[in-house]
Amino acid sequence: MVKPFFTRIFKSSFLWGGLATFGFYSLIHNGLLKHPLVIRYTAMHPVEYVITGMFFIGLAGLIVKIFCVRI
Repeated sequence: MVKPFFTRIFKSSFLWGGLATFGFYSLIHNGLLKHPLVIRYTAMHPVEYVITGMFFIGLAGLIVKIFCVRI
């Protein structure tokens, strides 16, 4: 019973996308990522935070799918 729970968590695109979003915005808000275009298009309005979060969740979903495919 424990193994399927951890497998679901490991394959969760919401978890990995959320962590990627958190990491991305922590880089911006701590001043490590200072490029004006990145800040303009991802951190100037609350809607941009949601869009960027959805992007990272979708990207994480694709990456999880790539790792789950058995060749």
